[in-house]
Amino acid sequence: MKLFFVYAGNQTSSGWVDRLSALDGYEVVAAFPIRSEAVEYALKIKERGVVVVERSFFLQTGDDNNLISECEFDRGVGDCPTCEEGDGGQLELPIEEDDGVLRGTASIFGIPVDDIGVLKADVSLNGSGVIRYTWFYSHDGLYWDAIPQDSGFQGFSVLQLRMDYLIGAYIRVVVTRDGMLGEVCSKETVPVIKRDENTYPVIQGTVSIKDNIQTIKRGETLEVDLSKVEGTEGLRALWFYISFEYLNSGDTSIIYPIENSEGFTYTVENYIGIGSIIMVGVMKKDHVGYLSSFYVQVIG
Repeated sequence: MKLFFVYAGNQTSSGWVDRLSALDGYEVVAAFPIRSEAVEYALKIKERGVVVVERSFFLQTGDDNNLISECEFDRGVGDCPTCEEGDGGQLELPIEEDDGVLRGTASIFGIPVDDIGVLKADVSLNGSGVIRYTWFYSHDGLYWDAIPQDSGFQGFSVLQLRMDYLIGAYIRVVVTRDGMLGEVCSKETVPVIKRDENTYPVIQGTVSIKDNIQTIKRGETLEVDLSKVEGTEGLRALWFYISFEYLNSGDTSIIYPIENSEGFTYTVENYIGIGSIIMVGVMKKDHVGYLSSFYVQVIG
């Protein structure tokens, strides 16, 4: 049986195509990582009158990430409005835990407000290897573009919303893991709100490093001081650094999140070079923005 296309609303196409192709009697004709690309392709081949498949499927994330639901394109529905509800029956794929396919969940913490908004990707994934993040935006929920890598903290788990073209756009994050097939995609946020139209509370107060430490050595531990933050419930602390190379060139705009460092303490790791500076940012649930401390310099 030929498949018209496989598109992944929540998973990349690559790992699923391999698994589908391995099933007896199935042949994958085309696959797409983004719904809009699949829509465009489907409409084009319909216009040409080319019949290439008998059935098509939409990849639907379930508890085991192993369900794919039949798509309605080859039934002439048009823009396929029922796909996300999974109408049309399901095909269940066998799961092999060591098959190298990435599974899990991704979600976004934070409220998207222009200029002052900060978003944090939270993931729970199988496997090991470096996790990589790509942030996307869309003004219609169909066509998605990657946010350029020089914007905010692209490539990392944190994104700052400093770009005017994001106003009114939905945001989502796609994560991959080195050495594994596939990707996991979050649900989109609400549209990015203009700063002067924001009605959400903004986090208030100041954040500092306990004991007013100004220098630190690798292997030593920093602790955040939250005593001057208004309300401590729902707080999350994220650690950042600026490398010595950028500081030496006079560029203090390239701030890297320290991955896997979330918490109210941070022990400085060996890869943070001597001369680099470290700071902590604090976010709050159901609040906009984050508070940042003064920096601490790594001296040894």
